[in-house]
This record gives sequence, C-alpha cells and structure tokens, in this order.
Amino acid sequence: MEAVSIVVQVLSVAASIATVVTLIVGIRQLSAEHKWRRAEFLASVVRDFEGDERFAVFRRLVDYTNTSITYRGVSFRMTEEELARALDLPESRRVNGAVGTAGYTESEHAVREVFDFWFDFLARCGAHAQRSLLSPHDVKPVLVYWLDNLELGISRHDDATLAALRAYAQKFHKDAIRFAATLGYPRWERDARVPTTRPPALPSSGQDRPVSASTSELNDGAIAESNPVR
Repeated sequence: MEAVSIVVQVLSVAASIATVVTLIVGIRQLSAEHKWRRAEFLASVVRDFEGDERFAVFRRLVDYTNTSITYRGVSFRMTEEELARALDLPESRRVNGAVGTAGYTESEHAVREVFDFWFDFLARCGAHAQRSLLSPHDVKPVLVYWLDNLELGISRHDDATLAALRAYAQKFHKDAIRFAATLGYPRWERDARVPTTRPPALPSSGQDRPVSASTSELNDGAIAESNPVR
C-alpha cells in the first residue's frame, strides 16, 4: 500500500508540473500572438498616416524652411515667416488694429489643416496606447523623427515658428501634446511662448495667388525646395 501511495504522489506531482508547463507555454504563445497582432495594427496605422496626401505636405513643411507646396491643386510658396504666420491663433490676428478680426488665406488654411492632421495622428496613437492596442514603446520610433525636427534646439526652424506651433498645439491639440510628453517631449506642454516680434497678418480679404511652377519643378505633387532641415 505504501508503494502505491508513493506512486500516486509522484503521478500527482508530475501532473502538476505538466499543468504548469502547459500554462507557461500557453501564456508565451498568447503573448507572441498579441505582439504579432499589435505589430500588424501598428503597420496599418502607419500605412494610413503615410499614405495620406497631407503627410507628403507635412513632411515638406517639417524638413524644409523655405519651400513651395502643391496641395489639392493649389501651388504656393511657404517661407519661414509665412509658416509662423499661418499658425497664428485667431485671437492674435488684426485688421486695422482690431484684434481677432483677420481671417486666413487659402495657403494658411492648408498649413493649418496639415498640422491638424499630424496632431490628430499623434493623439490617435495616444488613444491606442491607452487602450493597450499599442504601447508608447511601439509608436515612438514612428514619431521620434517628426518630434525631434519640431523640437527647440534641434529643429532648424526658427524660434518664432516653433513657438507659434506650440501655442497652436496647446490651443487645439491638448491630447496630442500630452502624449508627446509621455514620449519624452514635455516641452510641448510647458514651453510654448508667443514671439515678441511677428510678421504682419494679411487682411482677411487677401487671396493667395498660386505660384507658377515649371514642369521640371514639380515632383509628385510638390515643387522643388531649398534649405533642408535634416
């Protein structure tokens, strides 16, 4: 009887070990599958972002300080001063000295729409991270290039432009800059400052005139640029 009892105990221990091993293997398989699905989801998110027409314009605005853009059939020149002016907050616009009365030109609306697209993408990545669909570690390699090139002290865009961009983000895209802070870019939340000298705002009635471009200047919907910010 004692021998039988020992055998039963041995079998019980063996069964317990087998259960633990099976559980560990199952957890590892689930973890691997979860990581694979998360990688596939990240790939689809990035593919949608980079496949959008606005991404190509955003890339040019970030990478160059003086460039010509073609967006939705309209060509226009975007200098550093014009970029800063396009990002003016509505309350800072003036016509004949009256604050908040000037509108935005067609090219300025285009710039604002493109940066809205970028900040919306950043906020969506943050929302995905909150739902554990992605992790900050997953998305940071996708975002770090753009965040770096819009960072004070790294970007070749001047301080007035970066200050206008930060003020714009703080006004309209709080979720995006909160997520940027979790990625190691806290200055987006705390370091916006309105420049003391700004280029004069255009009247609200002003209309952009598309920049004429030769065929050789056009390249997949955008015109040749100068002063790369790399």
